[in-house]
Amino acid sequence: MVTSNMQTHTYLQETILKLFVEIDLNLSKPLRTMLSSLIVCLLENNKAHISRLGESLSLGSASVIACIQRIRRFLSNKKLSPGITVVPLIRLMRPLLLELPEIVVTMDRTDWEKRRKHVNILSVAVSYKGRAIPLFWIVLGRKGNSSFEHWKQVLTPVIEGLQQMEWLSGMPIHVVADREFASPKLAEWLKNT
Repeated sequence: MVTSNMQTHTYLQETILKLFVEIDLNLSKPLRTMLSSLIVCLLENNKAHISRLGESLSLGSASVIACIQRIRRFLSNKKLSPGITVVPLIRLMRPLLLELPEIVVTMDRTDWEKRRKHVNILSVAVSYKGRAIPLFWIVLGRKGNSSFEHWKQVLTPVIEGLQQMEWLSGMPIHVVADREFASPKLAEWLKNT
């Protein structure tokens, strides 16, 4: 049973690595390998907690503490950002997006307090059959609403990424959001963009 699980784990990781190459995810080989390892751990129904992921990765020769440190270094790597994944994610979603009569991009902001620190995230997603598939986000280092400049910051990479796809040419792109984002400036910017 352990050998079978290990073979499945290895096969899944190799498949994810091939997919990264196929969608042109611009990361170094060590970063792609670590990302694929973490994805496999999450797909194996592990909790998204550093210590649990460290335990899952430590099945080889490395200690749990060493694996946790590797994960922390990976997550704090400056080369990792939502910006590098926008176009690869759109490529990956091609079969889904081609089914749609129009592209609906949603913008939302959520905030909460964790350990007496505010977490304020502004995100943009593609709507697919009632689900939001995140494409880009920023974390605001403060409490409160976002600004027009923040809206442009999160919408620009997504809109430009969608417009790069020749297979989406001619498909209308609509941006939807709640009343926090009601702004004539935003409407004018979207019309011109």
